[in-house]
Amino acid sequence: MVSAPLKLSLASRVMLHLQVLNRSISDLQSSFSLTFAMGLVCLSVVTILVPEKPDQLASICEKHNSSIACQVW
Repeated sequence: MVSAPLKLSLASRVMLHLQVLNRSISDLQSSFSLTFAMGLVCLSVVTILVPEKPDQLASICEKHNSSIACQVW
């Protein structure tokens, strides 16, 4: 028996390309969501662990500038 070359119809080729495209889009979405979640966690940790202390910032400012220049609070 002689085998004939496999020929895909146009619809089959389009569906195959769409499956590959959908797979790559889902991979991109999952990596984006992971990156976004990690960024949000880092921002939350920094916000909680490094609170603003205006009195310390004012003393640093007054060491290097006049007290009038440091009256921003």
